[in-house]
Amino acid sequence: MVIPAIEVPLALEDVELLRVRLPLIEPFAAAHGVEHERDVVLVHVRGGGRDGWGECSALSAPTYTAECTDEAWAYLSTDAAVRVAASAGTAVSPDPEHPMAWCALEVALADLAGASPFSGGAAGVPSTFVIGHVGQLDRVVARARDALAEGWSSIKLKICPGFDVEPLRAVRALSSSISLAADANGSYDRAGLDPLAELEPLDLSYVEQPFSATNLVVHAQARAHTGVPIALDESVPSIETLQSVIDQAAADVINIKPARLGGLRPAYAVARLAVDHGLRVFVGGMLETGVGRSAALALAAQPLFTLPTDLGPSDRYFADDLTEPIEAGAEGQVTVPAGQSLVLPPRPERLAEVVVNRVVIR
Repeated sequence: MVIPAIEVPLALEDVELLRVRLPLIEPFAAAHGVEHERDVVLVHVRGGGRDGWGECSALSAPTYTAECTDEAWAYLSTDAAVRVAASAGTAVSPDPEHPMAWCALEVALADLAGASPFSGGAAGVPSTFVIGHVGQLDRVVARARDALAEGWSSIKLKICPGFDVEPLRAVRALSSSISLAADANGSYDRAGLDPLAELEPLDLSYVEQPFSATNLVVHAQARAHTGVPIALDESVPSIETLQSVIDQAAADVINIKPARLGGLRPAYAVARLAVDHGLRVFVGGMLETGVGRSAALALAAQPLFTLPTDLGPSDRYFADDLTEPIEAGAEGQVTVPAGQSLVLPPRPERLAEVVVNRVVIR
C-alpha cells in the first residue's frame, strides 16, 4: 500500500494529541463487534496563529482492521506525531501499516494550512439511515418505519448469517421505492451464496462485504451468479487492491473511507479509479465524532460520489457531539458544514468534559 507523502506546513509549531471518550446514544453492533462509546484520538496542530484538527477513527478493538484506539495512541505519540513535529516545511512519508493514524495527521495538517484537497462540492449529500444489529425483527422494522417517517429515503441493515433475508424482506415491505442495502462485514462463508440469491427479488442497491476481505474470488462468483450488486469495504485498503478487484470483476460498488485508505487524497484517488472503471462509490462512516465526519463529508460532497453516504447527522450517534452538530437536511440529506476550515473544530467546553489523555509534541 502506498500513501502519498504529506506536506508539513512551515508554520507548524506543535502537535497535540487528545484521547477522548464520547458516549454513544446506544451501542452500535455489527458483525465485527460492538461499540459502546467512541474512544478516539484527535490530532490538533498549531502554528502561525492557526489551528488544524483531525480524527483517528480506529475502533476500540482490532476487529474492522488491525488498527485500534490503544495502538493508534501509542503509535501517534511515540512515532508519527514526533516525525511530523520535527518536519516543518518538508514532506513526511506515511507508514502504510497505520492508515487511520496518518489520515488524522493528513487532515489536521491540511486544515492548518487552509488547503482543502477539494474545491467546492454540494451543500448537502444524500445519506443512508444505517440500522445496526439490534437483535430482534420487530426492532428493525420499528427503526425503519421511524426513518421513513423522518424522511430518509435510503436504509441499510447490518446483517449476518441467520438474520438477513427476513429483516430485509420486512423493511422492503414498508416501501417499494426506498434505496435498501445490506452490510455483512465479512460474516459469510462460501455457503452464503444461497441466502444472497434469496435477496434478488428485494431490489437491493447492494450487499456490502458479504465474505472475508481477502476472498475476492467468492465475491466475483457471487456477483456473477446471484444478480445481487456487490459492494466492497474491508477488501479495498489501497489503490493496489482496488486494481485486483477490477481485474477480477469482484464488485459493483466501493465503500470509500478516508480512514481506511490513509487520508482524503488517497481516498479520492481510489474513488476516481473505481469510477473510471464503471464502479459506483459512496463514502462510508466509522462512527466519527463531528471532527472526523465533517472532513469525510467534504469528500462525500464531490461529484464522483453518486450513492448515498453512510455519514449521518450528529444526533444519530451522540446526545452531545464534540463539535457544533452536523444536521439532517431535507429529504434524507446531511448538511455539509460550510466555512473557511476543512474540519469542524471541537467545542472547548465539550472537549474538556471528555478528554482522558493528552500529550503535546513540540
